[in-house]
Amino acid sequence: MKTKIYILLMVLGVSTLLAGSIKLDEFSAKTDGNSVTLSWMAPSEGEIAKYEIQRSCENSAFSVIGEEQAAGAGIRYEFIDNTVVFSKDGSDDDDKLLGKKNYSYRLNFILKDGSSSLYDQTVTAELEVNSVKNTWGMIKEMFR
Repeated sequence: MKTKIYILLMVLGVSTLLAGSIKLDEFSAKTDGNSVTLSWMAPSEGEIAKYEIQRSCENSAFSVIGEEQAAGAGIRYEFIDNTVVFSKDGSDDDDKLLGKKNYSYRLNFILKDGSSSLYDQTVTAELEVNSVKNTWGMIKEMFR
């Protein structure tokens, strides 16, 4: 009898762990030189209320750069990070804006009960920022 109860508890525990894990069919990052486009698709969203998008530059701490509301299973989401060229990522040194930078992105699932679950995959994009692009981008930002 104790063996049957133990087996039942094990099965319930494993099924709870499997049901609680959130999977994506796709999670990718592409760059056009001016921005980074993230795309992802979840086969089922279950308890997901929204997706929180986080970015890190050159292995710095991740910070939240945006969010997308959950719209239903099988929907392909796209998030365009067009602030990446203008971001100093916490640095006051303008020279650090120039050159090739590796940006890492990850998703944090915000659940309907208010809790969150960090997705275990991180995607990266390499973006080269030159001084002309940086200056022109800042001029355009002033007139928005």
